Amino acid sequence: MWDECKPITWAYLAGFTDGEGYIGIVNNSPRITLYQNADASWVLCEIEDFLREHEIHCSIYPVSRKIDRRHPNPGMYLHVRRVRSVYEYLRSTQPYLIVKLEAARTVLKFIERKRKAALAATDGRAKKAYYQGWGE
Repeated sequence: MWDECKPITWAYLAGFTDGEGYIGIVNNSPRITLYQNADASWVLCEIEDFLREHEIHCSIYPVSRKIDRRHPNPGMYLHVRRVRSVYEYLRSTQPYLIVKLEAARTVLKFIERKRKAALAATDGRAKKAYYQGWGE
């Protein structure tokens, strides 16, 4: 089915995120979540492959909610949770985002603040090493 379609691009991913995604900060950690009904969840697998090709870590999980009249179909989530992966995802999709552009800017600023604080710290060598060499 997907072979007949065009390959995923950052612009497509931004549109998907605008329509079916969440960009935000949960428990002091940046997060991106994409949603799709189970009957079309193959697209999340294609997105997962695309992201992993670009060294962005992500995982797919089933939605854990009851099936009812309001939510008649089971769904799947694709989560991007690692700080560097969220950062790279947002840097790559930001030029194409419309609806979630402000949320992306907020999360990118949050990550930059965390990165600068870690690099300026005199302790915590592990965090400092994690943030060195990216985001510049």
